[in-house]
Amino acid sequence: MTSCSSFDRLKTNPPTPIAPLRPIRYTYFPTTQGNSVRDILKQEVTTNMTLTEATIAGVRVQFNTVLNDLRQALDGLDGEALNWRPVGDESSSIYMLVSHMMGMAGGMCAIAQGEEPQRDRAAEFAAAGTKSTDLLRLIDETQAKVEQALSSITEEMLAGKREFVGNESTGAGLIVLMLRHLGEHLGHVALTRQLWEQLEEASG
Repeated sequence: MTSCSSFDRLKTNPPTPIAPLRPIRYTYFPTTQGNSVRDILKQEVTTNMTLTEATIAGVRVQFNTVLNDLRQALDGLDGEALNWRPVGDESSSIYMLVSHMMGMAGGMCAIAQGEEPQRDRAAEFAAAGTKSTDLLRLIDETQAKVEQALSSITEEMLAGKREFVGNESTGAGLIVLMLRHLGEHLGHVALTRQLWEQLEEASG
């Protein structure tokens, strides 16, 4: 329990306030023709889709939106910022997070289709590099790979039983989990960038 003297010290020597984190403003830049939010929503309105087609269309919207937000979050970052780890070895750098996000997305789509994932999870969390262009290239490659998977996925694949890290799910369940996991890590990337920018301002 805090003593009265501790309270008195806080009154006379209050801690320096931490500046509030500024939100990063993202812009949506569709990179694959026909896959922008506007195109997909228009397709949903004007086309009589099956349940499977409508589900995949919704997944495509969310997936491409996350990737474009991620591209924007990487804009202007140098190697030092990409590899900075907020609390040392107990945390992940932006470079690690993006590498993991792309490996996870491709791997989980493969499992949803009933295929063996081609990824090295340990290597994802050891990744490092000096150029954001390398990460942007990885994002583009993953987007193409996932788009190919989504274009060929069937109702049977979505309903089929799948196993992931010892747990049983369905193909559809894994795709939903992939989107949730991507969203979580996108938040981690954005927060890490904001912390880095404030650290640079404070030391500048």
